[in-house]
Amino acid sequence: MPPTRESIRPPFTPVLCSHCSQAPPRDCHTSEHQFYLHSHPGRRYAMATDCLEVDDLFRVVGAAITSSLPRGTRVQGEVLSCHRHAASGHLYFDLSDCRGRGSVLPCAMWRSTCEAAHSGSDLVSLGSTVVVCAAKTTLYSKKASLTLHVRRVQSSVVGEGQRKRERDALLQRLADDGMISRERRPLPRFCRIGVVTSIGSAAHADLQSGVDQRWPGYDVVYEHAAMQGTEAPSSICAAIDALVAAGCRIVVCARGGGSEDDLSAFDDARVVDALIACPVPTVVAVGHESDTSVADLVCDHRSKTPTAAMEHILPLKSEELERVARCLAEVREAAR
Repeated sequence: MPPTRESIRPPFTPVLCSHCSQAPPRDCHTSEHQFYLHSHPGRRYAMATDCLEVDDLFRVVGAAITSSLPRGTRVQGEVLSCHRHAASGHLYFDLSDCRGRGSVLPCAMWRSTCEAAHSGSDLVSLGSTVVVCAAKTTLYSKKASLTLHVRRVQSSVVGEGQRKRERDALLQRLADDGMISRERRPLPRFCRIGVVTSIGSAAHADLQSGVDQRWPGYDVVYEHAAMQGTEAPSSICAAIDALVAAGCRIVVCARGGGSEDDLSAFDDARVVDALIACPVPTVVAVGHESDTSVADLVCDHRSKTPTAAMEHILPLKSEELERVARCLAEVREAAR
């Protein structure tokens, strides 16, 4: 059944018509009648009865967000990836949910605001839990992104972030137990390889490409796991157990690079303990060369990237066949 005009109409609340000052009935389709969206007391936005242009939708949604939040809105979160623009002097950072729910909000703090608040240098030097005051939200239509324009940072709470404290405590525990300096297990050759990664991701494609180039058809078992977010630690641990149960003699944990928040699962104590307790050698290939997680410090072998991990684990089939051929030739020569 094709959609009717009524079924495709946006579900906005009808109010008094600007043309006749009457509440239009739901079956009214005359061009004189208008529909409005209540986004704030005393403000109304005219809407078309059929559909909206994309830019019109962004303008309405942006106005609704801006008008529905008080001017002095306070937002609490942990500062991530903070940097100052060299030319403009503006400060840009991400604000992450302190409860570990994975929500991240891009923020901007203009140079004049930083100088007035004397907060810019604190944010740059610290991974901090902060309360942002007098924040203004802006919806950018070109990128479909919501940005928080920070006007003031409450200095009393600028300090060491909860996530950094937990990471430092975990590192101290591992150092006290000798887990960081322990002897690493060698990686076996010519065995079933298990890989924990996000199936369909760029890391997964890089790993499979490495297998295809070095030894097509080699016995590699992929186990899907969430690589970021609140469910990632438990998902990674379950995937490690599944690969060990499948008879894999090497377990690789691999994902691409990302922000500090994206890689936080590999600083989680559950993932770190699972790698230590794993009965077979482990390889961690998380992020880029500059990214270092706690998991990198306790695994049996750390690779800079997923591609580098496969190059280290899997030999070239052509080279191995040549080596076998040379050995057979030497045996035949010795038998004469």
